[in-house]
Formats: sequence, structure tokens, C-alpha cells
Amino acid sequence: PCVVRVPAGRYRLAPDPRCPIADFRCRDLQTGENSGTVTVWKGEKINAHLIVNDLDNVTLRGEGEKSVLVFTDSSKGGIRVCGCNEVSVEDLAMDYPDNPSTQGTVVKVEENPFALVLKRDAGYPDPDLPRFLNAPSRYFSPVGEGLMYLPGGVARMGTVEKLGDGLFRLKPYAHHLKNEVWRSRKVGDRICIMARFAESEGGGPLRFLLSAFCGCRNVRAYDSPGQVFTQSQSYATYVIGCKAIGRDGSDDIVTSNADAFLGGGLI
Repeated sequence: PCVVRVPAGRYRLAPDPRCPIADFRCRDLQTGENSGTVTVWKGEKINAHLIVNDLDNVTLRGEGEKSVLVFTDSSKGGIRVCGCNEVSVEDLAMDYPDNPSTQGTVVKVEENPFALVLKRDAGYPDPDLPRFLNAPSRYFSPVGEGLMYLPGGVARMGTVEKLGDGLFRLKPYAHHLKNEVWRSRKVGDRICIMARFAESEGGGPLRFLLSAFCGCRNVRAYDSPGQVFTQSQSYATYVIGCKAIGRDGSDDIVTSNADAFLGGGLI
């Protein structure tokens, strides 16, 4: 086994220059055995900062939350483990430098046409920045006492109009004018606005694809523009002791803007 060690520190990673990889080669994992058969997986768009492809018995290991990988492009994934056997990511923290969510308080509810006027919290990004407006999926979520999502869940964002310093008018699209998440808002409500890249980029910090006996242990993820720990079309994978969690001292009303775990097509 090979152990790649990440000493304590913050490490900024640029996206892998090979991105995007439309097709890549990996072994056939139908039986979960290292048969050596080569296959080609077509149609999977891989944009990531670190691509680990077709390796055996490798561990990427840090020193817990002291070792932080910072993925510098919030529109792309972090680590992608593709077509590997017994590859693990352990004892690391992962982060994006740009907060993929912003937050504020409803200060006015307008009618004819319906809109919400939001006062952004100090220190948080404006919701009209390109990374919010260009995200494949944009949502807002009302958050209640104890940081719990309110009934009705999230709603898709509409248009954003800047009214002044930290002040924004939010309008739903026409087909969402009767959406209960929008219509039930009142002055004083707390709202988180999210920009998600999961659908188009396979976004999020850590993803295992077409791999066997691979997984992660004791990995922390702070901000994430997509599902945090994702496993797809893989055999005997694992997620142990991993967390999507807010930083110490953070005022975020969500710890991450996406689901902590997503699995599909697993054996």
C-alpha cells in the first residue's frame, strides 16, 4: 500500500488541467474483483481539482482538521476517485474559498408584483455575483429557530435586483408565484441563498465513481457547492466518521449548501 501524506497546513489546489475528461479508462468492477479488464465509461463529465484514476491500494492521509485542501474553483469538484481499487481519503478537511451560500433577513414583502426585499448579513457575498447567477441550480431556504428548515423546504430562486448596499429584491419566476415557500415569507424571516453546481459538474468535494473497496474516513467538509460525499456505480464503498460541518466561530445558518451524502448505483 502507498500512503500519500498531507502535513498540517492549508493547500490551495487549482483545477486539474486535464479537465473536462469526457471518457476515461478503468477496470470492470462488475464482480468487485481486480480482473484487469479495461472498459471505457462514456458520458461522465469530470471537472475536478484532483483526479485519481485507475489506481490500487493508495491512501491520501492528512493530520485531521489541521490538513485542509482548498479547492479554488467553486464550479468544479474537489477530489474525484475514478476506476480505483482500495483507494481511501482519510483525516483531512476540505473547503472552498468562496462561500457557496449567502444569507440575510427579509425586511419587506412587496405585492403587485410579489417580491421579497432581503438585507444581506454583513460579511456574506452578494446574491447577484456571477457564481450565484450562473449556478445550474439556485435555491433559497427559509431557516427557523434552532437553524431548522421550515415546512415546505427550499424553493428555486428567481431574479435578483440590487437596491443598495447589502439590500436586494428577490422575485420568483412567474411559474413560482404561488409557491408556498415564497408566499409564506414574512418580515423578519431568515433566508439562506444557495448556488449549487452538483447537477452539471458532479460538484462537491469528494466523489467515488466506478470504484471498488474505496471510501473515506474522518473527513471534514466546510463549504460545498454540491453534494459533499458522493459514491456512484461502485462496489463495497464506505463513509466512516465524515462530517459536513460549519467552521468554529462561523455565523452560517447552514453548515453546507448541499446534501452531505449521495449514493447511487452502489453494490
